[in-house]
Amino acid sequence: MTKGTQAGEKPVKKSRQRTILIILSAIVIGCCGLSALVALLGGGDDTTAEPTAIVEASPSPQRSVVLSPTNASSPTGASVPAPPPSTDTPKPTDTLSDIPTPVAVATNTPRPMETSAPAQIPTYQVVDIEDISVPRAVRFRALLTAEFPISIEQINGFCEQVVESIKSEVPVNAVVVFLFDTRSLLSAGYSIAKCEYAPNGVWTDALDAQKGDYSTHKYTYEYQPKVNDPQAALVDRPTEEEYNLCQQWDELASELLTDSTDVAATETIVDEQIAEKNAVSVQTVKDAIFKCTVWTWR
Repeated sequence: MTKGTQAGEKPVKKSRQRTILIILSAIVIGCCGLSALVALLGGGDDTTAEPTAIVEASPSPQRSVVLSPTNASSPTGASVPAPPPSTDTPKPTDTLSDIPTPVAVATNTPRPMETSAPAQIPTYQVVDIEDISVPRAVRFRALLTAEFPISIEQINGFCEQVVESIKSEVPVNAVVVFLFDTRSLLSAGYSIAKCEYAPNGVWTDALDAQKGDYSTHKYTYEYQPKVNDPQAALVDRPTEEEYNLCQQWDELASELLTDSTDVAATETIVDEQIAEKNAVSVQTVKDAIFKCTVWTWR
């Protein structure tokens, strides 16, 4: 009985060793690879062979290893199947042609109200404000200059601003405003417009009105033809040089003609002196005077 038992224990012992070797093989493969396994199994089935020393490799610090599945044979001889391929279709990268074009969509957003800009009052210069009062009425006359062209709306606003300024200083019966172009002579008459502010719009009615009472006052206007056709009129407008000649001539003529008994002879003297002063011909001076006179009433 003792021998039989020992004979039966040997195969069992040998089978246990084989199981232990298989487990160790799996550990070695995971840690050290197939070469270590070959070294381990080199003794075959001989249970008397000396066990192979297994040295566990220490992993490098701060280094991780990712094992990809392969079809290598396992220690038991079974093939390790590869994972099934992914059925997810990769999404194509968007390109500019794939991006939809934005389309404007009508909305009910209210649009801002469009309002017309008020007429702009042009720059002007007050040349003179003169008190022309009479015993029965306080009256003023204003002489102003402005650049041309100028619209009717601008002229009206311009004159009303000046009248209101005078009224704020003193109670009046009537005011008259003469508006000149900057290239016309003040002595030749208004070249742009005339504005009267009087009771009922009539200048003579100021004699019977109470000063400072503006309950019946109205504005009346007179415009030169050039205001309604500025582009055509600009063709006849004097140049700066021509206007300077006219201005010099007007100043000298006013001085010499005061005590003159022969107007024609005095004007000839004025022509010659202005021509000599500006190194131009007498005819050039006469042409400039004619052009300035025509421009006033154009």
